[in-house]
Amino acid sequence: RSSCFTHSYGKFVRGTGSVLYTGDAKAQQLKLVSPEQRQFDPNWAEGLDLRKHLRYFSGTEVARLLGFPMNERGSRQFSFPHDFTEKQRWKLLGNSLNVRVAARVSEVGLQRMLAEWSERRPIK
Repeated sequence: RSSCFTHSYGKFVRGTGSVLYTGDAKAQQLKLVSPEQRQFDPNWAEGLDLRKHLRYFSGTEVARLLGFPMNERGSRQFSFPHDFTEKQRWKLLGNSLNVRVAARVSEVGLQRMLAEWSERRPIK
């Protein structure tokens, strides 16, 4: 699964990335459904305390969602410069691809290129 966060995350509420609701909610109220089943419910926020329990993801959480290695033993780890603010972290990660997805797409593309190249290469 992949996710999207733009470089304007935290600057604009709409269209720049996901937010996290941390309060209690009924499972039916925040149920995920297929796109075909989605309908706008004007009362979707009824009973939710959005001012108290809605927040942006931290830069570290965004990095984890995008697949950057964090705190994994035996591998390189991603970290932000210590003097970066949260907004700078969001901007740095904005418009990033999930690194695992990008690595797999690159791997498949290179395999296909090498296969085509080896087929065209004359055998001696």
